[in-house]
Amino acid sequence: MAVVQAAAGQARVTGPLPGTVALQWQPVRYQSGPGTASRLQSQGRLQGLPFAWLDALGLEGAPAVAGQPVQPLLARLGLAGDMVLEGQWNVDAGATLRAQASLRRTGGDLRILTGETAPVTVLQSSGQGTGTGSPTAITAPEPGARAGVRQAELTLEAEGEALRARLLWASERAGEIDASASTRITPGNTLAGIAWAPDAPLAASVRARLPDVGVWSALAPPGWRVRGTLDANATLSGTRDAPAGPARWVPMAWPCAPSSMGWTCKTASCAPRCGAIS
Repeated sequence: MAVVQAAAGQARVTGPLPGTVALQWQPVRYQSGPGTASRLQSQGRLQGLPFAWLDALGLEGAPAVAGQPVQPLLARLGLAGDMVLEGQWNVDAGATLRAQASLRRTGGDLRILTGETAPVTVLQSSGQGTGTGSPTAITAPEPGARAGVRQAELTLEAEGEALRARLLWASERAGEIDASASTRITPGNTLAGIAWAPDAPLAASVRARLPDVGVWSALAPPGWRVRGTLDANATLSGTRDAPAGPARWVPMAWPCAPSSMGWTCKTASCAPRCGAIS
């Protein structure tokens, strides 16, 4: 049987964009032998991961506007900001898979690029004191609207064949989401041998509350304006290749709904609010 061990350690990682990530890990152990399942044990955490590093994934894809340069990934998603994340993992992958991993916000915020701008005060100075050249406050526009993120967390858990995921999102302007999903995986002799079968059962639920859907209007087709609120539950079932859903979709407060001709009111009482949608 072959056994490979690595001592605990730490490292600092910089990328092509501003920011530094601190990595810490416990001793790593890997063993493998003829006729037995290999086993990997690893545990650690990372801190200070800038959300903006998603832009480092590349600029592939078509430009949002024909004839214009291709935008970074976050800009194409209508997002910007200085949100910072931390993560941790604990993996014991042997004959039975046991693993937990999470990523959550620790600071900063997101800006939703709705086309509106918020003022930001910038100090400029070319001297000292109160005379000529003293510091001057200049108000400059900041792209987009701040979401006011309070919580953003993604967790993954694996226990044997069961795989579960949960997303928690809470913000002042961009709503709240509590989504969970579960499925089953097929274990292998190695991590690379783990498979997700086409007939694997799939279950998911989403609880969403958006007090102002218009905040996300940047994701709507060009020229569209969206107004309203959303408070709804949705569930999904079936299998990986044949999902069935939403099996239950319960809108609690959605003043307007799409139709083949555009947007129409679901009830007469929402008519004044639907008038802002085109």
